[in-house]
Amino acid sequence: MRPGIVTFVSLIGFAISAGITVGSGRLRDARAFFLNLGFLSISGIFLVHAVTTPGVLVGMNPTVGLAARLSLFAGSLTFVLSTVRWSAGVGEWFGARWRAVLAALALLWLAFLAVSLRAPDLVMRLVARVGSVPLQSAAAGETPVMALAAVGMFILAAWRYFSEWRVSAVPAHATLAAGMVLLGEAQVAMWLSPVWALSWWGYHLLMLAGFLTAIAGFGLSYTRHRSLAGLFETLFLTDTIDRIEASYTEAIVALVAAVEARDRYTKGHSARVSQMAVLIGEALRLPGSTLRSLGRAGLVHDVGKLSVPDAILSKPGRLTAEEYDVVKEHPMRGFEVIGRIASLHEELPGVLHHHEWYDGSGYPHGLRGEEIPLAARILAVADVYDALTSERPYRGALSPDEALAHLRRMAGVQFDAKVVEAFARIEPAWRIRRLKPQDQA
Repeated sequence: MRPGIVTFVSLIGFAISAGITVGSGRLRDARAFFLNLGFLSISGIFLVHAVTTPGVLVGMNPTVGLAARLSLFAGSLTFVLSTVRWSAGVGEWFGARWRAVLAALALLWLAFLAVSLRAPDLVMRLVARVGSVPLQSAAAGETPVMALAAVGMFILAAWRYFSEWRVSAVPAHATLAAGMVLLGEAQVAMWLSPVWALSWWGYHLLMLAGFLTAIAGFGLSYTRHRSLAGLFETLFLTDTIDRIEASYTEAIVALVAAVEARDRYTKGHSARVSQMAVLIGEALRLPGSTLRSLGRAGLVHDVGKLSVPDAILSKPGRLTAEEYDVVKEHPMRGFEVIGRIASLHEELPGVLHHHEWYDGSGYPHGLRGEEIPLAARILAVADVYDALTSERPYRGALSPDEALAHLRRMAGVQFDAKVVEAFARIEPAWRIRRLKPQDQA
């Protein structure tokens, strides 16, 4: 029964690898290569574990234990490498040579299989010469260097994929993290349990559960993107803003489009405020889940302007006091609209309070200082900066330097000084980002 379970686990791993190969074939990304290699490493070396099991193709074979441990160690190492943000040059190198690299690794695997079957004692002598990697269980006195290293790397990979999920909300990030935890538990079960005990057999099931969890995440993400290529492009985005924008639903995009369709002068305003808010959040070292919420709040912060009449919204001159009172209702109107969307409840404080002033003279509730939610204080800075540097029907655009000087003059009055200084740190990078072709549309 055991070789059948091992073979089934290996085949599942090969299937995942095939899906990654098909879906990420056009990506010039080293992380896709290492994620693929992680599943291949575990599956391929674990298959050697299956065929060297006593009674399958050979009798007693000392490499059977080595193959089991080596599969998880190699997988943990390559999974960690799949979380590293490699340079574009490394990605290009792997993108151009991945077939050759996989072919070389396949030949290495065939050599390992052949030697394991024909000359297992040679394998064990090589292992002893390299570093005496112990093969006994912990109960037999093993010094668990390889096992501890593998568990540590699985935990590191899991944490990094979990951190990615907190920003992107892509299901595959979350399930890859869960899969890494299960594979780490498989390594612990293999290491601590006495050989042939029920708990020792459980490591096979933990490995299978880890693979199936990853498949489930890929399936959930596929339903969102409707293509393997789109799934893996989203999975391997490195820019925080790009990852957050990839998580936006059609409903959010439609709401923003409805607002901006009414006023050509504000086209792109919501997206820019969203992006600036995320950059400010990064400068303030806010966690990934908060950055994602900030990005969405920035995108929908002006939804309440749907209730403002066109005659006021597009008026070329200054507004009367009565007209300005109508405009001042838009945070509350936005709060009412967004409040009907359960998935956007975290964004409500930013939408409602982004026109509060730090000295308490803003609206709608006249909050003061840190009574104003942090998201709203961040959105206020991003909103005003973008408004000042954009053309309006009643005035021309200010230069970036003039707009930044205005923010600094109003720090402590209209804006939180800490947020203004955080924006000042990222403002040079924002100028460069705004000049990118994709941000000019």
